[in-house]
Amino acid sequence: MKTLFSIFVILVFTITLTFYSYSQNKLILKDVFILEKNLNEIQKNGVSILLLNHSINFKNLNNVSELIMKNFPISNVQTSDVKLKLTNSIIDNKTLITTGDNIRMNLPLLSRFKGTIFGEVNSEVFITFIDNTMYCNIKRENNEEFTILPSTINQNEYIISDKTNNISEIAMNCGSVEPIDLANNMMKYKKDKILSDKTLQVDIAIDMQYYWYSIKFPNDSIKIRNYILSVYSMISYIYEKEMNITVHIPWLHIWTTQDPYNSLNPGVLINNSIISNYWKTNNLSVQANLVHVINAHGEGGVANYNSLSGAFGGIHDGNRWGPFAGLSVHGDMYLLPFESDSLLRFDFDVHTIAHEMGHNFNCPHTHSCSWNPMIDTCATDEGISGGCLNSNQQRVRNDGSIMSYCREINNWVSKMTLLARPALLIRNYAESCNLKEANSNTNKPTTVPILVRPKKDTSDVPITPTFIWKSDNINYDIIEAYHFQLSTSDNFSSFIVDTIINDTTFFLSSLNEGTDYYWRVATKNYFGESPFSNTWKFTTEYSVPDAPELLSPQTGDTILIKHDTIDVHGDITVKDTIIGGQFIWSGKSSIDYYQLRISTEKYSDVFVIDSTDITDTTYQSSSIMVLEPKQYYWQVKAYGKGGESEWSNYGRFRIVVETSITGVEESANKNLEVNIYPNPANDKLNIMLILPYNSEITIAVHDILGNRLYQEIGEIKQSGSNIITIPITNLHSGLFNIQIRTNKDNIIRTFCVFR
Repeated sequence: MKTLFSIFVILVFTITLTFYSYSQNKLILKDVFILEKNLNEIQKNGVSILLLNHSINFKNLNNVSELIMKNFPISNVQTSDVKLKLTNSIIDNKTLITTGDNIRMNLPLLSRFKGTIFGEVNSEVFITFIDNTMYCNIKRENNEEFTILPSTINQNEYIISDKTNNISEIAMNCGSVEPIDLANNMMKYKKDKILSDKTLQVDIAIDMQYYWYSIKFPNDSIKIRNYILSVYSMISYIYEKEMNITVHIPWLHIWTTQDPYNSLNPGVLINNSIISNYWKTNNLSVQANLVHVINAHGEGGVANYNSLSGAFGGIHDGNRWGPFAGLSVHGDMYLLPFESDSLLRFDFDVHTIAHEMGHNFNCPHTHSCSWNPMIDTCATDEGISGGCLNSNQQRVRNDGSIMSYCREINNWVSKMTLLARPALLIRNYAESCNLKEANSNTNKPTTVPILVRPKKDTSDVPITPTFIWKSDNINYDIIEAYHFQLSTSDNFSSFIVDTIINDTTFFLSSLNEGTDYYWRVATKNYFGESPFSNTWKFTTEYSVPDAPELLSPQTGDTILIKHDTIDVHGDITVKDTIIGGQFIWSGKSSIDYYQLRISTEKYSDVFVIDSTDITDTTYQSSSIMVLEPKQYYWQVKAYGKGGESEWSNYGRFRIVVETSITGVEESANKNLEVNIYPNPANDKLNIMLILPYNSEITIAVHDILGNRLYQEIGEIKQSGSNIITIPITNLHSGLFNIQIRTNKDNIIRTFCVFR
């Protein structure tokens, strides 16, 4: 069963990696969509169905700076890889979204990416992710355009539509335009170049009429919120690309009860000042450059010109000009019933709002003669009556642009572009109205974490603390992570920990004892981070010391004590030597002192040595020299600021005493003289013999129990100094006796082997 489970885990992990690949802030998604086969009735007119891969999740991509999507649809029949970079969102933590009686909604997870198709340098791909839904616009290098949008019927289906499917053209039709004198007056903002290259920001307040909640998306405020934000996200992309003006939504309201406008006709709302009268009375506190009131009938829109230059945040008091637009859009992704060019309602909605925004920015229609010549020639009454387009003049084929009526008049899709001359006019008008510069950090969080534990100025905090904080997020920030810092300096000039984590708790396995620490936390997302919280100080406790671990002598080791008496012509010298008499144990720097005890029995209350105030982890004393040759037991205890440890385990060692008396004069004249070295020895032992006579010699090694471990028999025929070396690599650590026997002498010496 365990093996089967392991195989299952490996299989799941492998499948997951097939579709996802992470590298720091880079994400690679593979096979996001599968193109439906055998759907001829749906695929006609350049529209196809895509099935969403169930393994893909689009949520929370704001911490991904680079997104690569492999095998991504770039037409109805082709796939390729696309490379995208994260760009600014149209909402931020200050955006207020409400329903009904100003009941606040949570902000969605909204991420915007733009980039290109691999191998098509001049292509454009723009994608908005809202919660777990994607909205995509593609412009190929050959100028073909496609949209990929979610189905409103099946959440696992997406629709890819060819927006360049130019099928046919009907006869010229009427299209109303602004009066010629008004259009000519707008031309004063038409300059040869822009005044600056700064990114400007237009703040748009959106009021969704009750029709959305009652009819279009019944009782579903989230769908309404996400749909309209996806539309404005696409509009922002167009305005960013062509005018370097980004859209920001500071305020969005969804009416879940009857709205105050009492009309679904945009012209009535604007021309009768219904919107302006309501906003002057009720919403002057809303900080916005433009106000868009939106229903979902799909009839187009009406907007005020010259909307950015007026009192009350753009509202003109006493005339019809103001920051308003009444917009009637569709609000879904079905095909338009009156079009045969595969235009989706989403495209119509983007086109309609972008068009009316152009009027807010004081731009006339592009089929107006005021452009001299007109830019789009698809249809205009003014063009005929004003003389800039003769009635018998054959029109040049023209797909039209956002500021034209070509889509409504001709049976092809107008381009999602404002074109160069209208874009320059809009940009210069925005600069003349001192539209504010966009803040590249608009979406960075402002919520400052509240520290919880360890509490401020507390002492005796464990050296393995858990840090806890909370984030009330009253600003509705997009918070993706937390920046945690810990230092021993109150100005954080250096760090013990400086890390990014995804939780509101953080555990540390070990801090120093009795140390002052300082900690703080900030909230963070891809665009930046909030100010740090207040700094809290705490002091770690001194823990109870662990019992020391005995290192040397190890159990069974021998300590050799040598008492050598040397008589040189009656001059007596006594030499005492201790071999292996150093006691060593483990310890910490936080320990104040140690206590060592030596006894002849375990658990005895009588100690031959009881030494305290040992400040090191070693002990060596002449007191060892007076111990009798026998077995002993030893223990160590530690004392620190946190208390005293338990006694260590018992160690056991044996004392061996060797006594020798050497008469130099006598041995020099008559007897065998023996010296052994080195002592202690490791791998070999040298024996120096001064023999005053020729003799057979026997060398034997015994352990302290008398067992013979080595023997060698030889003959020395030359008297005087001789050196014999014997191997001892097979001997363990301890004390051994070496016996040297000749025809006249028998000498025993003790030596120590130390490993």
